[in-house]
Amino acid sequence: MAKIGVPLQPLQLLQPLPHRTIQIGLSKEAVTLYVNQWVRRITDVTPLAHEVHALVQDQQFEEAKTKLPTEQTYSPRLSETTISKAILG
Repeated sequence: MAKIGVPLQPLQLLQPLPHRTIQIGLSKEAVTLYVNQWVRRITDVTPLAHEVHALVQDQQFEEAKTKLPTEQTYSPRLSETTISKAILG
């Protein structure tokens, strides 16, 4: 059976965040699916982060915003049944 754990976020207890976060731990079959099927691409954005940071330091906020990537909603290509089996076993 694949296990997924959702741990407590202690920082949220100290000071409520303006957004919600979740950290998920995978094990067994879910890890294999994650590594071999679910990850589509890994991109090193370190140079971009340095560029945006420099712009923010120079108070060029609008220019910095134009450098940020557009966020996209992730929709898995697997059926809910397949995902449930991978998670619950």
